[in-house]
Amino acid sequence: MSEPKKNAAFIFITQLVSQANAPDFQANPTLAAGDVTVSVDGANPANITTLPTAINSGANVKVSLSAAEMNGDYIAVLFSDAAGAEWHDTAININTLTYTTNELYTAITAVKQTTVQIDQDAQTYSADEQTDYIVRVDCKDTDGSTPLNVGDATEITYTVSDNPDSTTAHITKTKTGGGITVTNGSGTNDRCEVAITEADTTGLTGRYYHQLLVEDAAGDVQVFVREYIQINSRYV
Repeated sequence: MSEPKKNAAFIFITQLVSQANAPDFQANPTLAAGDVTVSVDGANPANITTLPTAINSGANVKVSLSAAEMNGDYIAVLFSDAAGAEWHDTAININTLTYTTNELYTAITAVKQTTVQIDQDAQTYSADEQTDYIVRVDCKDTDGSTPLNVGDATEITYTVSDNPDSTTAHITKTKTGGGITVTNGSGTNDRCEVAITEADTTGLTGRYYHQLLVEDAAGDVQVFVREYIQINSRYV
């Protein structure tokens, strides 16, 4: 099943318990206007736009939500048999995502390191193991707001390790190695895109330390990211 993204159409499958033969699921349940309603962020429920249907006249019911019906942080889909005699009431609650795993965007505001400690909360993210995703880092100058052009950096290195004192890394990506691409963010060549592949996080679950280093032509190295991240198991 796809992930429930905010303001994007979403389809899921559910089943309805028979009133006459509980706990069995109702085969080919009758669904009429008013039986299924949707509430967005706690608003009053409204009839679902597309009435769910039984798949191949069986117990599986296909539910299709429109982008408008998914345009909230939490969505409640309520089933209530208006006729009142065939299947039990049920509810499906959905917490939406701003970005799905495959389009993960870490909203990092990375400030060039001087003697000022960066905002720790802005540099962390959570991702699933064995999943392809992109870490995007928008680089800022010492004022914390001006986009910083890092396109002429001789090397950019991104690592994921156990802690700041680790001498080895579980994941290492570099600009010269092709794992990091410099693109335009809010400025010119101010965004570093780190490509994490399924193989990179295989076997990694838990809390890890990540950092991004930029080396210029003079050999000076600046730290743009240093914080802990969470890699979650895909199997729970």
